[in-house]
Amino acid sequence: MTLKICRRIPARIKTMEFNWCKKDWSTYTERFKAIRDKCGTKLDHCDWCGHKFVFGDRVGLAQPTKGRNQVLCTGCAEDILTGRRATVDQLPDVLPGYARTSTKEQRADLEAWRKEQIAPVLNADPLTKFKLTCGCSNRFDWWEMYRCIYCGVFYCKTCAKVHFGW
Repeated sequence: MTLKICRRIPARIKTMEFNWCKKDWSTYTERFKAIRDKCGTKLDHCDWCGHKFVFGDRVGLAQPTKGRNQVLCTGCAEDILTGRRATVDQLPDVLPGYARTSTKEQRADLEAWRKEQIAPVLNADPLTKFKLTCGCSNRFDWWEMYRCIYCGVFYCKTCAKVHFGW
């Protein structure tokens, strides 16, 4: 049986297949971090969604059919094991496209999405914690997001690399 997971990045859709996945592989502790840092492998975040681990988090491990093992948060590991997000049809709708050839309705959808995305920033106290939704459908704290000054959209670190060409 092949396990799969998909994620939408603004420029493309990434799909990986896995041979096996263990949801509760280890606990992220100070000792775990020290050992990994000493070996030169920083495993402080999920390889799939970029979620930063905090001490006490359960960490999953999965072996893809190609490439190195992936360290995962429990949410991504659960998605792999249950088959959620295994196909493009199961991904939530994300940022509507904008191009020179887009229609007025598509531009209106994009503008509505921008207003919906930035509403928490405009209506909240800056010292409170609130999360923004990136185009890849993951939610992040507002200070972890990058905003494009041209299109006005907030991106997570992974999507920002693609959008800005870093």
